[in-house]
Amino acid sequence: MHLLTWLRQYSRHGGYSRKNILAEQVDRGWYLSHYADIADAGLDPVEHFLKMGHAEQRRPNEYFDRSWYLATYPDVANSGEDALLHYVRRGWKEGRRPGPKFNAPAYLRTYADVRESGREPLAHYLEHGRAEGRQRFDNLDLAEQVDRKWYLSHYADVAEAGLDPVEHFLRVGHAEQRRPNEYFDRSWYLSTYSDVANGGEDALLHYVRRGWKEGRHPGPQFNAPAYLKAYADVRESGREPLAHYLEHGRAEGRQRFDNLDLAEQVDRKWYLSHYADVAEAGLDPVEHFLRVGHAEQRRPNEYFERSWYLSTYSDVANSAEDALLHYVRRGWKEGRHPGPKFNAPAYLKAYADVRESGREPLAHYLEDGRAEGRRTFAGGTGVRARRVSDLGPAQWSLSEEIYERARSMIALE
Repeated sequence: MHLLTWLRQYSRHGGYSRKNILAEQVDRGWYLSHYADIADAGLDPVEHFLKMGHAEQRRPNEYFDRSWYLATYPDVANSGEDALLHYVRRGWKEGRRPGPKFNAPAYLRTYADVRESGREPLAHYLEHGRAEGRQRFDNLDLAEQVDRKWYLSHYADVAEAGLDPVEHFLRVGHAEQRRPNEYFDRSWYLSTYSDVANGGEDALLHYVRRGWKEGRHPGPQFNAPAYLKAYADVRESGREPLAHYLEHGRAEGRQRFDNLDLAEQVDRKWYLSHYADVAEAGLDPVEHFLRVGHAEQRRPNEYFERSWYLSTYSDVANSAEDALLHYVRRGWKEGRHPGPKFNAPAYLKAYADVRESGREPLAHYLEDGRAEGRRTFAGGTGVRARRVSDLGPAQWSLSEEIYERARSMIALE
């Protein structure tokens, strides 16, 4: 009887259960080709791995990567538990992957027979799936972006052909520039982040591999930085936020913070210190502002002042448009200030990196600039008693002169 078969049968009666789950991970052909000493000695790869290879931290197959596993899941590393044993006993059930070349959760989602069998997915792939031509979904980051139901409802040709949405996207859809979900918007991403567009990199790959870590959004309907700020468990997991939302967050009723521009205006500490009722109720300041605070005309931070904005810019007041929405969507681009404590045009002129990023200046200041010691240029917002619409060319020139003098004084400090 073949050793692997014997081990499986024996384990059903309570023997060698630990060896059995490890034996299933050994890819005989790969092990012999990867470890010449084993092949040269004519040893059986399964026996060698169970007796010595595992203790020597040899890899049982090309898909389980011990170093990757421990680096990706620090809780396992901190526990001191063996990485392979953790994966085969619990890790795959918790949605973890054995390495970057095999996406266990995607494999289970795609193949109902494997899911229903209750078998560890990599063991199934090694014994059956590979020979059957099943996908490994080794583009982990791309596979996680596919919203199966949305994809099928959005692309009738895929649904009518009875194709699996994840497989279709990885094989064809991505190359065809189809959207994996309703939240990632390629055109928006490239137009918003000109450096990505100029670099010629694929927009989706940029987002899932670096963009979200740089505080970028996948599209106007999902605020990745706000999602991470609001949900500590997601932040601590190190997982890309949109992938988490698609798999868990949506079903749990978590917020997308799709008002990107409004969410970025919320100064969390200031909001809690300024509104005791929110702090005492233990509410998240961003969620509260988006759901209730904005409608109640609460201030998101100490720099945006609604009354000042409307009295300073009569055209906005006359239009009846919401003052904050006007500022974050158009006002700052028109050279307007959010309030007397922050000079948006001066901030952009002084800091080329912010100007080139295309980001709204107050949002940048709140998230990065303040901690970096950048200036608000308070007091340089023009003549408070007069409306900008009343200023003529002469006054505008004077404002520019004042600005340049201020910069010179700063440089001398």
